[in-house]
Amino acid sequence: MLDMLTQMHELPGITLSGTQAHSLDSMKKCRTHEMGGRMLECPECGTRIVQYNPCNIRGCPICYFKNQIQWKKKAQKRILPSRHYHLTFSIPEQYTKIWLRHKKEVVESLFQAVRVAIQTITETEGLLIGSLLVFQSHGIGMSYKPHMHCVLSGGGLDSNGRYRELGSIPFHALEVITEDEFTRNISKSLGTEEIAGICKEKRNSYKVYTGVHKENGNNIIEYLSGTRNGVVVDIEEEVEVEGNGVVIKQDDNGIVRITHLDTKTFLVRYLNHIPPERTVMARYYGLYSNRHKEDYKKAQKQVKSENTKEDVTPYNELCPVCNAETRVAFLFKRDELHLIPGIREKHGPPRHGCIIKIA
Repeated sequence: MLDMLTQMHELPGITLSGTQAHSLDSMKKCRTHEMGGRMLECPECGTRIVQYNPCNIRGCPICYFKNQIQWKKKAQKRILPSRHYHLTFSIPEQYTKIWLRHKKEVVESLFQAVRVAIQTITETEGLLIGSLLVFQSHGIGMSYKPHMHCVLSGGGLDSNGRYRELGSIPFHALEVITEDEFTRNISKSLGTEEIAGICKEKRNSYKVYTGVHKENGNNIIEYLSGTRNGVVVDIEEEVEVEGNGVVIKQDDNGIVRITHLDTKTFLVRYLNHIPPERTVMARYYGLYSNRHKEDYKKAQKQVKSENTKEDVTPYNELCPVCNAETRVAFLFKRDELHLIPGIREKHGPPRHGCIIKIA
């Protein structure tokens, strides 16, 4: 798949921005000797493994998998082990073309709008609740569909510091506030001429969809972690190269959706889904924000769940021979490969299954 991405210069009608060209160049070097790396050693059987460093570029099909796992573990540990709502905030599809031209402005405007909408629940209920907002730009088949996901705690702290469950969620109010705030924010950023005609869309274009996870919010985060680094499909499981095109097979609530794309369309969509540089795509608010760490501790003591397990070591590098946890023997730079005893070849990037295993 990386070969397809790096061959873009050879396709007619595709022009890369400076950022995209730099990203692709970094992806070519991902987990190769040019990035440097480290020697891992198994204390049990003595097996030694050379592991090259990742590029950590958003959208990289080589190193995205491990980054997803790391973010998922940290996010799951950061939320309360209690009931959570999964809210999805949609915007009119007419904004898709504007998002393609002004991605950062649309992302920032939607974050601000949803944050204000969620804040109304805090004010109405008199509770300090926690929320994790994650922006997504895609739908089935890598289609363009900018929207926002919200992992919302099912309760919060009252003015006396006691944890209490939410009574209800004012869905219609959330839709109205999201529309008003988003329209105001995007108009301020881009000007009214840029969005002329869209402001008159019906309110149902700002529909809020919801689901409830009674045990905890881990399943929501599991779903969101799959695409937060700019890779919006499971490249190894859902994508197949077929002739001069690509076939994408995705599970949509038990129904397999099949999308056929020519190579050029696939590559253009792939690049467009990579988030803008220096734009945070997942943000914590309220009880889950850094400013409310002490309040979070108070809530955590009051919320108990049998499904919660303390994860001291969320991810470990395991020995492929005996499955013991490895340790770092030493680090090396790109021009120090010759220092590694017994290594004579500069092997390319491994498959994801060889990069990391979860303990």
